[in-house]
Amino acid sequence: MRRLAWLGLCAVTASCSWSRYDALTKDPPVVLLERPASVGARFGAALGAGDGVVIAGGQPAQAGMALFVAGDPPAATPVTSTCTDLSRCRSTATPTHVPSPQGRSGCFVAGIGRGEATLDDTAGLVGTCVDGGAFKLPVPDSFRARVIEPGLMPFSIVGFDGVVALASAGNRLGAGSPETHEAWLYAPDLASFSVVPRPAYAVKSYGMAVAVVDGPTPTFAVAAPAGGLVVLHDPVSGAARGCIRRAAPWGVVMQGFTDAGKSWLAVSDAAGRVDLVDLAALALDPASCVEPGVAARALSCAATEDLAGCDGAAFGFALAHGDLDGDGDQELLVGAPGANVREVPNGGAVFVFDLEGGDGPRETLFLSDAQAEDQLGSAITAARVGGHDVAVAGVPGTRKALAVFLCGMSPGARCK
Repeated sequence: MRRLAWLGLCAVTASCSWSRYDALTKDPPVVLLERPASVGARFGAALGAGDGVVIAGGQPAQAGMALFVAGDPPAATPVTSTCTDLSRCRSTATPTHVPSPQGRSGCFVAGIGRGEATLDDTAGLVGTCVDGGAFKLPVPDSFRARVIEPGLMPFSIVGFDGVVALASAGNRLGAGSPETHEAWLYAPDLASFSVVPRPAYAVKSYGMAVAVVDGPTPTFAVAAPAGGLVVLHDPVSGAARGCIRRAAPWGVVMQGFTDAGKSWLAVSDAAGRVDLVDLAALALDPASCVEPGVAARALSCAATEDLAGCDGAAFGFALAHGDLDGDGDQELLVGAPGANVREVPNGGAVFVFDLEGGDGPRETLFLSDAQAEDQLGSAITAARVGGHDVAVAGVPGTRKALAVFLCGMSPGARCK
């Protein structure tokens, strides 16, 4: 496997303090996984994780998603693949872990279509499990008729990039589609769903991104980035509790999580603006959209000696969260695939914001890549290994590799 040089990496084990790694070239804490033949170009452009498993794919709508066991070290070859037949499945940009369908673990929604030949021909959300089991989830009739069925036809010109958004937390799975301007929540058993009522003020691009948030302020967030809107729905009734807004295209990417007894929603325009919103602190109006005010804290891309400026860095292109240092608090990961590193264009970086104590970001660290056009941070996720999470970041510019940052494998020499 090709090695990835010039990494700056935050410590990810409890035995290491938070720090930056400076131009570490000897034995860098990274494993590169080769692209399986079953996965299309730009491997690492789509990522998800759950139950100690990482799912990785290429450009949305291309054939192939591969599942890897996220051990220490991770398995170099996938245990199974899915969405390998374009006539039956198109991969999604947001492969999402789902709660135990049919009692299985390590299961993900990986695409849209009819799924494996062992399933019936009704189109829906296509899923797979690490044990090779396949499943399919129902979808609204409008989404099936306007998006899935036309897209599976030979020589289809329907674009699948961004046509479905997925997110999960706990036993809730949510989905949305900007093509049909709708969003829906699945029942815990995944056998049925409910379309949430869309407010009249949220039309164009509604459903482009979704987030499911647990904790004291459970929320199903649905974005309409064309208007810079994020509608906050009650995950039980589906009713809109209110809406928050910034300048368009705010809401292209979202990530929900719980930390220190608070429910948080990170919202990005994928081009430099990322806000961390304390959902309980919002003053919402069910009939209109309001600025998040003091409930939101802006996160910033910061230049360093190695990371040259933030113009064009696409800060916020991807978001993820995880407990990287094993202290029980979450860290927010923000991708910047257009970042220039050591004067090398588009090497890419992932910023790590320490949210210790639930009081918002206190310290910023970064992972960076000085290989030209690697675009590290185009997709990111966090996978549980032992007592902490490890950051998994796609480098789709290589067209074949996935970087898994594993300081925990041998942390001593790397910790300052």
